[in-house]
Amino acid sequence: MTPIPEPACDIRAQIAAMLDVSHPKQAVLIVPGNEDLLPDLPTPLGVYRVDTPAGVLLTRSMWRAGAVENAPTDKVMAWVLGYPEDKDAVVAACCGNHVHDAIAVQARDIEGSVIIEAFASPGMRQHTVDTLLPHVPEGGALVIMTPISAISRRIALREAERAHG
Repeated sequence: MTPIPEPACDIRAQIAAMLDVSHPKQAVLIVPGNEDLLPDLPTPLGVYRVDTPAGVLLTRSMWRAGAVENAPTDKVMAWVLGYPEDKDAVVAACCGNHVHDAIAVQARDIEGSVIIEAFASPGMRQHTVDTLLPHVPEGGALVIMTPISAISRRIALREAERAHG
């Protein structure tokens, strides 16, 4: 699954959650196509930046940054980002039919911006919900949808952002 760039509102929500030491979010991945949303460097004090083939990782954890530097695989990246399953595991568990069999689970803030999104195979749905639930702030929501709906949301919001400058 090729990463689809995210809307600016989601990136801002993710960075804010990562910078909030009371929030469980430990890292943010800025995928290619979202580079313009990287915070002005230097990165905030206590945030590590790792350039990877998948994009730019920002994290408060030196240990997580080191793990990605040493092994920038999808499996390691999934762990660093707090996803219960990596992309290959979801696809394999769905026997290649992940478009129909997987779900997308999103923790959204009060404004509807995505703080964390993970895809889940049928056998990992409840675990993924349980893992992402602590990321939902007061007034936010846990949203479950199809992968196509999650990607469509990203594309639609990015187009709206472009149209409104």
